[in-house]
Amino acid sequence: MRTALTSTLAAYDPPDHTRLRRLVSHAFTARRVQRLRPRVEHIVDALLADLPAHVDAVGTVDLMEHFAHQLPILVIGELLGLPPEEQATVAYLRRGTHQR
Repeated sequence: MRTALTSTLAAYDPPDHTRLRRLVSHAFTARRVQRLRPRVEHIVDALLADLPAHVDAVGTVDLMEHFAHQLPILVIGELLGLPPEEQATVAYLRRGTHQR
């Protein structure tokens, strides 16, 4: 069974890497990334604005949990065109694969 670490595209060797890269490369053209920039900035702003809601009793926030892990999930959801409710499902599934 693949883990989160070994299931990245970089972990595959040709020809699997080549086949998978070809499938996703259209989502990462310079034009597509540039068009996505305002949406990514909006996502970052929203995540940052939400951080005060996650401050614990001693005044700290787990940035990994509430920002760093959420950002790529939400951006990938945008790239895939997932509606927000499905992005939440992807975020939930990600948490399940990274718990120790």
